[in-house]
Amino acid sequence: YRLLVERLAQQGLLKIICGTDTLGVGINVPIRTVLFTQLCKFDGEKVDAFEIGEKWDFADRRIRLNSAAFYYKFDGYQAFDQRGLLFTVFNSPAEVYGAEAELTVRPGSGWTLNGSALLLHTRVDNVPLPNVTTSRRTAQSPNWAYTFSISKTLELPFGVFDGTFNGNYTGSQFAQLQNSPITLLPAAFSANARIAFVPTGSDFQFSVFARNITNNRQPNYAFDLSGGALGFREQSFPDPRVFGAEVRVKF
Repeated sequence: YRLLVERLAQQGLLKIICGTDTLGVGINVPIRTVLFTQLCKFDGEKVDAFEIGEKWDFADRRIRLNSAAFYYKFDGYQAFDQRGLLFTVFNSPAEVYGAEAELTVRPGSGWTLNGSALLLHTRVDNVPLPNVTTSRRTAQSPNWAYTFSISKTLELPFGVFDGTFNGNYTGSQFAQLQNSPITLLPAAFSANARIAFVPTGSDFQFSVFARNITNNRQPNYAFDLSGGALGFREQSFPDPRVFGAEVRVKF
C-alpha cells in the first residue's frame, strides 16, 4: 500500500484521483466520477468500549446465567458499503449499544435447555447518499434476535441416543449500509432437529435430521444493483427444508 501511494504521488495522480496529496490507512478504487471524492481514502478508527456483565452459576451449577450490557462509541468508524458494482470503506461517527443474555438449565436425566437473546441498536452518522448525508443502521444488525435449543441424552444398555431441537429468530435488518428498501431482509425464524444413536462399543453413529423445518424462504442477503443502467437486485436464500440420514465412523 505504501509503495502504491508513493508511486501515485510521484506521478501526480493522487490529487487527480482523490483530490488530495496524502491518503489514510487504505484506499478505495477510484470513484471520483462515480460518487464522492471523499470516499477515495479512509483512515483508522478509534472506539471507546464500555461493557458490564455477570456470569452466575446456581442450583448446584444446574443453572447458568450470563448477561452483559455494552456501549461502543466510534470515532472514524470504518463503514463498509456497496456503491453500485463497487465496494467502498469510509470513515463516519457511529455508536452501538445493547444487551445480551444466555441461560442454560440442566434439570437432570440428560436434559439440557439453552436460550439466548440480543437487543441491539446501531447508528452510523454522515453516511453520504447521492442527494443527502444522513444516519443509517449498520449492515446486518437486527434490532433483536433469540436462539434456543433442547437436547436429551438417553443411555441404554445397547447404546446412547442423543436428540437435539434448536431454533433461531432474527429480526429485520438491512444487508447494506445505505439501508435501501431493496436490501431489507425481513425477520425470519428457522428450526432444526437431529437424533443420533451410537451402539455400545461401536465406532459408528447413525442419525436422522431435519434442517429448516419451518421452510424459511426469507432472503438472507441482498445486493442493490438498481442504480444507473443496472436496474436489478440480487438476493441469496437459505436452503429449503431438508430431511436426511447419515452414518459416521471414528477411525
